[in-house]
Amino acid sequence: MDDVFVTPPGWSWDITLYFFFGGLAGGVYFLASLLRLLGSAGGRRLARIGYYLAFPLLIVCTLLLIKDLGRPERFWHMVFQSERFPALMFKWWSPISFGTWILILFGIFSVLSFAYALVEGGAVRSPALRRITGPLHDAATVAGTVFLVLGAAWGLFLASYTGMLLMVNNAPSWSPDPLLPPLFMASGVASGAAALYLIAHFAGAGDATARHRVLRTGALALAFEALLLVVSVVLGIGHATPYFLGWWAALFWIVIVPFGFVLPLVLLFAAEYRHRDLVRAAPVVGAALLLAGGLLLRVLEVFGGQAYYVPY
Repeated sequence: MDDVFVTPPGWSWDITLYFFFGGLAGGVYFLASLLRLLGSAGGRRLARIGYYLAFPLLIVCTLLLIKDLGRPERFWHMVFQSERFPALMFKWWSPISFGTWILILFGIFSVLSFAYALVEGGAVRSPALRRITGPLHDAATVAGTVFLVLGAAWGLFLASYTGMLLMVNNAPSWSPDPLLPPLFMASGVASGAAALYLIAHFAGAGDATARHRVLRTGALALAFEALLLVVSVVLGIGHATPYFLGWWAALFWIVIVPFGFVLPLVLLFAAEYRHRDLVRAAPVVGAALLLAGGLLLRVLEVFGGQAYYVPY
């Protein structure tokens, strides 16, 4: 490959965790909205857990992004034009500005759903909130169906955006790979399903049918994620990716592939589709490995992706 002269973005753990929690927020919100659309009683209880998670995770993502700014106290410049306040700041050609508005719009969906979950779960008694948020989460109405479908789609959009942010970077480790956005979207759904299943399992929330429906969705998302990785590797897309760079390649091939993809796929498909637990508590073990693999994949992409640079 020809030498490419770029400056590293200098991303650290704050951006790594932003990528992970952003995908998780989008994934759990997508699944929660899907469960609401399906309409079972056990699914509704699981949906509340997803809504309880999505908004706080978004707050964490926002704080991580603000921390990463060179001047964190000027974060409001990402939303408003400083010289024409309160005119809004939106640059469609800027991935950062575009991402800011993805977060803002997702915030609207998630805060309405968070409020609805609090009211429906009995944590907050507010007839006004119930009147506002209830119709938006009723899949039997047109308004509710539209809100839930748009919210689910926006959750997928948020999960895929982090991969898009990598792809538009001019770093040679990321820019040649157009599969990063769908890869991160699939990973967000898989991680969200694992987190939702684990919380529901240990809290005894929802019924077994709804919990395993979520976990099966996570297994399918993980299989799609694995397929995208295989295509990227076989076709040589982004041949300077961390999948082939030194110690990062060792992390990928020795840890992430066997324990973040192969083993959870085998355990989950055997348990969920063949009704065979290959190890004790196979669904729990598979979900935990899946979740850890989602985090490690982002560690690999962020830190390993910055490992190949040619200095000026």
